[in-house]
Amino acid sequence: MVNWQEAVACKRCGAPLGAQAPQATYTAGQWASPYAPPPPTGFYPMAAFPGATAVEAGVWRRQSTLVSALDAGRETTLPNLCVKCGRDVPASDFKKKLYWHPPAYYLLLLVNMLVFAIVAMIVRKNATVHMGVCEEHRAKRRSRLRFGSFLIVLCLLLLVFGVGNETPALIFIGIFGTFGAIIFTAVSAQFVTVKKIDERFVWLNGVDKGYLARLPEWNGM
Repeated sequence: MVNWQEAVACKRCGAPLGAQAPQATYTAGQWASPYAPPPPTGFYPMAAFPGATAVEAGVWRRQSTLVSALDAGRETTLPNLCVKCGRDVPASDFKKKLYWHPPAYYLLLLVNMLVFAIVAMIVRKNATVHMGVCEEHRAKRRSRLRFGSFLIVLCLLLLVFGVGNETPALIFIGIFGTFGAIIFTAVSAQFVTVKKIDERFVWLNGVDKGYLARLPEWNGM
């Protein structure tokens, strides 16, 4: 027995037609549901946000290294703690763009510095980290940067004076002193150092031990 399209009731049992049983719905993001579909390819842990816990922010520790998940824009925001002393801070508002490439590429320096620079630019990976830094450590950084800038200017003046007076000792001090001052200034500007960056995570060294102790252990995903 066939029901016509315009029929409003079943010819066999008399049940009304057109009524459909409600279907179960699933809200995107409910990965904890036992009946939920698997996450899509490229799914990353939740990006950090102000007030998030370390787990919510996708931040872990692995021995003396901090591991943080990167979002689609290759950025991550760490918990509102100073990375140098572990104190609570109002916000993780110190922004730093970091770069990394496998250390093996430094061997290209034995070939040619220009070749190394070009290859490093091509293969390097980047990550933008928003970290917390207390006012005390910000002030220390500013002082070191001012001192480093003073050393650079002083060494350049010695170099110019040595060249003008044909004094080899001053020229030597000026050249190597300038390079040393530049390195000192660059290091002083860093609160953390990069151990590794890949497609999903950034590994950071130089973070306070007390800070790391408040993070969950890295599960090696």
